[in-house]
Amino acid sequence: MHGACRTFVVPRRPELPLHATAQLNVAFLGTTAPWSVRVCRRFLLDAEGNPDPGTFTVQAVGPPASPLGYDGAVDAGLGAAMFAAAPAKVFYSRYDMGAGWSLDVYHFAHEGLALATGPASGPVPRWCGREVSADPAYTEAGLAGSAHRA
Repeated sequence: MHGACRTFVVPRRPELPLHATAQLNVAFLGTTAPWSVRVCRRFLLDAEGNPDPGTFTVQAVGPPASPLGYDGAVDAGLGAAMFAAAPAKVFYSRYDMGAGWSLDVYHFAHEGLALATGPASGPVPRWCGREVSADPAYTEAGLAGSAHRA
């Protein structure tokens, strides 16, 4: 989800679509406030749940006023090497829940955690629990560097 949004812990998963729309594997090469460098391997899934070949993107983000930064695709070999070298990783499946909402279901170290992300304003689905939008522990970087904390 891009732009302004809200994030909520989902204590009990709602009925999910048959298949996730994407599988995301995100690794952080470094995070030193206010900088972070991450590599993401994203697989889009077809109607049967089969993945496409996947794409690697790298995002380097600094302070808002900084002219430095990068957000773009990288070669698969370079992306795989960067992902393998990264010390902090997080893995999740993304489901499109409609009305601008997505549900991220986490795997491995965060098995059982589900986070809903939706528009900055408007109604919140009843299956959402407490809001964690302002809690850095529930960002990708926070989750990648921690154990499960539902």
